[in-house]
This record gives sequence, structure tokens and C-alpha cells, in this order.
Amino acid sequence: MLGAFNSQYLFEMAEQAQLRILALDLFDRCLAEGNAAPIVAFVEHHVAGDPPQLQLLRDFAEDLQLRLLSLRSNYYDVRNNVVRTFTEGYGVDISPLVPANALERYHLIDPQQVLAYALQHGAVLSTQDKLLLGKLLEVSIKTAERLHNDIQFTTDLQNMVLDWFDALSSTVGRRYWSEQPPPKPTIH
Repeated sequence: MLGAFNSQYLFEMAEQAQLRILALDLFDRCLAEGNAAPIVAFVEHHVAGDPPQLQLLRDFAEDLQLRLLSLRSNYYDVRNNVVRTFTEGYGVDISPLVPANALERYHLIDPQQVLAYALQHGAVLSTQDKLLLGKLLEVSIKTAERLHNDIQFTTDLQNMVLDWFDALSSTVGRRYWSEQPPPKPTIH
């Protein structure tokens, strides 16, 4: 009996792991395509079961949190590389123009404004330097914009998964307690 229980438990764990990998692969595809419909349909399918796959929702939400941390780190690195290039290469700190505490707005900066700021603060830029820095800023901003969109997409999906998890947890909990006899009061 115990061997059958362990086998069933191991089978369920392997199935959960496979579903989690499938969800992440599907998420990556949806992120690349900018379309959440397939991952939403996947999650809806797995929460519609009886009982709903709460563990899958919890695990997928944790995976999305890890992806968010990675995306935000990459976004910061994109901004930080540009700040470092201006600081180390041209002796101008542009961080007041693109502050780390307003990181979520980095992708909205204007490259010409950054170059003008650098010139106003003592940078000596040749025509070639202006072209190179302009291109660097353009690529950096495009990368940051893509990362910003990915962060927003992932955040929205994670919020949706957590909402489903909370709602289903409450529903399952109410169903469990409605099937149980009421607890006997204890007097101390």
C-alpha cells in the first residue's frame, strides 16, 4: 500500500513538473509574440479541473516572479551601461537625467536631450562621438522599451495568476469546510 502511495505521489510530482515546464515554455512563446491568449487558455484549462491545480498556479506565479526579477535586472543593466559609458568615457554623470529611482521611465528618454545634457556639463564630443553615443542611446532605449513591455506583460500575467490562485483557494477552502462537521467548541 505504501509503495503504491509513493508511486502515485511521484507520478503526480513528475506531472506537475512537466506542466510547470510547459507553462514556462508557453509563456516564453507568448512573450516573444506579445500575445497572452495561449498562456491564459492554458491556465484556464488547468484551473477548470476538479480539483483545480492550485500547486501549478502557485509554482507558475513563483516562476513569473523570477522572470520579473531577471527582466528588471536586465533593464537596470541597460541603463547602467549607458550611464557608465558617459561617466567613464566622457567624464559626465548623466544619472540625474536618468535616475535609478525612476528606472521605469528610462525607455522614455530623448537621446538628443542626453547629448545636450552631456555637452552642457563639460563633455567634449567630436562629431564621431555624437554619432556613436546617439546610436548607443538609440539601441539602449529600444532595448529598454522592449524590456519594459516584457515586464508589464509578465506583471499583468502574474497578477492574473495570483488572482486566480486566491479566488480558487478561497473556493476550495469553503468547499472543504462545508463538507466537514463543525468543530466542537472547547472550554478551558
